[in-house]
Amino acid sequence: MKHLARFIVHPAMSARYTRHLSHIRSIAPSVIVLAGLQLAAGCSSGGGADVNVRVAEKDRPDWDAATVAAGRRTIPAGEPFNIAKYTSGQDGANAQGNSGRFDPNGAICSAEVTGEGTAWGAFQMGYTFDNMTGRPLAATIRLKLDVDSALRQARKYADDRVDQSGAASVHFVLKDSLGVVVRQETLHAASIGSASTEESRKFDLIFESRLEPSRGYYLVIAGRADVTSSPKGENISADVRVTNVEFDIDARVDESSKTAPENAGRPG
Repeated sequence: MKHLARFIVHPAMSARYTRHLSHIRSIAPSVIVLAGLQLAAGCSSGGGADVNVRVAEKDRPDWDAATVAAGRRTIPAGEPFNIAKYTSGQDGANAQGNSGRFDPNGAICSAEVTGEGTAWGAFQMGYTFDNMTGRPLAATIRLKLDVDSALRQARKYADDRVDQSGAASVHFVLKDSLGVVVRQETLHAASIGSASTEESRKFDLIFESRLEPSRGYYLVIAGRADVTSSPKGENISADVRVTNVEFDIDARVDESSKTAPENAGRPG
């Protein structure tokens, strides 16, 4: 399985992000279990994270009847992630955006500005496949991951002479190759308000979904960090990292469907 995008790791990013995360306080992890949850469908991502994803049909593995009969599949233990996209940008002499793979099961993005400028970093990581069984599938999907975020502002300004903003977000989306959003969840969204913010959380989500035949499906974690500052602003930065990402997919033929098996034509 070839990667869809070459990952980029900026040397300064890794060192700076490690420094930021070393300051994060020890927070009792919160575990969220959502059993049979009908998440928002068709809504926008919010917070700037990009949940638009498109993978060529030839790069999506086929799940046929034998694949489903083999039982539960765990990503990346059984198969590697096959969605990997890392982008960043900046505008300003002292602005820097970065993104890249953090480890085999994680990703990181960051943005930093001193003085006037704008910077951003974003990532997408996940798994895609085609339902080629000719039948609808009833799928139980379990998503586990850790999210660490740090938003830092060297100084809080009491007047309007300096305008600064920073944000970090992480979203999960399940969508099909026709562009239909099946499930979407905002896992993390933070912005710099009255003070710098740091957060560390664990997530464990379980939900049910129907996967139509002859369609491709994307399970994607999308993260983004943004900062902007007017000319006299001191350092401002945003960092977000996901680690220990795991998809557990238990798919079976949906026996409640009365639809006869389709000839497994190619999906869109």
